[in-house]
Amino acid sequence: MSETIPLFPLKMVLLPGVRIPLHIFEDRYKLMTKECVDADSEFGLMMGVDDEFETVGCAARVTDVINTFTDGRMNIIVEGTDRIRLIERHDDQAYISGTVERLPDLEEEMNAVLVEKTRALYVEALKLSIGWYRAPKRAGEAVGLLSYTIASALGMPEDRQQLLLEETSVNRRYELLKETLESTLTGLREHARRVSGNGKAHRGP
Repeated sequence: MSETIPLFPLKMVLLPGVRIPLHIFEDRYKLMTKECVDADSEFGLMMGVDDEFETVGCAARVTDVINTFTDGRMNIIVEGTDRIRLIERHDDQAYISGTVERLPDLEEEMNAVLVEKTRALYVEALKLSIGWYRAPKRAGEAVGLLSYTIASALGMPEDRQQLLLEETSVNRRYELLKETLESTLTGLREHARRVSGNGKAHRGP
């Protein structure tokens, strides 16, 4: 089923279940945000710029308005809800809008071994790098959403995040996350090995 919602192209990727801060300063997006807040409705955050953005993005809902300034600028928190695909762009309002469809995950049998291996690598990364720490959003978080929670904590490049967002196979998302974690943990493990008991890194072998 399709629907028409405002679109907000930005040079970033929003993932379902993830919350991010935004500073709204352009007049058209100040108007869009106010309308979405007043109507408690969603907009689509699409990675790119006005005339060139990805066709797969994420529906977003404003969860908190932190500040509203006299000129209409706003600091807000948004949360990704569903993955969306753009069917048709519209330019008949002050801001961009589009007809979109929601993109559910594929129905597939989950690879439990892959999920647990990825989760274990993530826990190891948390222990080795406090900067990666992110508290679980909720107990028993669905496996599909957990893949996005892990991805959001890894500081992955935008193109890699976009690849994960477009991937409708949860198993494939975990394969991509496992590859990323294994690659990054090589450096983290080496650093941990070199760090002495007094917190200084050895420079020699």
